Amino acid sequence: MNVEMANNNNKENKVANAPLLRFPEFKDEWEETFLNDCSDYISERINTNKLSEEQYISTENMLQNFYGVENSNNVPNNSNVISFLEQDILISNIRPYLKKIWLANRNGGASTDVLVLRAKKNIEPSFLFYNLANDNFINHVMAGCKGVKMPRGDKHQILTYKLGIPSSSEQSKISDFLSLLDKRIELQKSAIEKLKSLMAGIRKYAQSLNSCKRTFLRDILTERKEKNSSL
Repeated sequence: MNVEMANNNNKENKVANAPLLRFPEFKDEWEETFLNDCSDYISERINTNKLSEEQYISTENMLQNFYGVENSNNVPNNSNVISFLEQDILISNIRPYLKKIWLANRNGGASTDVLVLRAKKNIEPSFLFYNLANDNFINHVMAGCKGVKMPRGDKHQILTYKLGIPSSSEQSKISDFLSLLDKRIELQKSAIEKLKSLMAGIRKYAQSLNSCKRTFLRDILTERKEKNSSL
């Protein structure tokens, strides 16, 4: 086989820079880039006196395993924290292995231990979020962590995370699909929690029956043999 034939075969067998599993209507290659090229850290500040328990986000009320956030139990008084907007991505920078990453669905303020990323125009915020809410990104962050007892991610190293960006239409379709899966998971989790609550109630009722003293009807009732003289 000569060099020209080999080059032709290489071109024909070239693997596109895109995942093997994708929606069939998309054929274009993905652009390889770094997190630094598609997002910025946010440093604007907001006073906590302007925030409600729902709007204040810290590492304490961010949930593990990419499960979002819950309302804060303690909003600091008169403290300046990082301001974030809806569609920003919040990352807990303490013990990254806990996988606390959230796509904001509201405006608010975040403690200094939470990194706030804002997507640039070349990437959809939800698509960027799904690129970060996975073990590959967590492993990348952990590789640059400092500290043993309370590891903390390196802000500059985090931005070196490599990812691929497809067209905006493919980004949207992927994000919509993953969002539907998330909603289905939430429904399943809710159903499981209800079943757990039902099972706990049944167990408690069964235990109450077992703890009751059993007796016979003859021990608590007396047969009356008197006749009614008015009849």
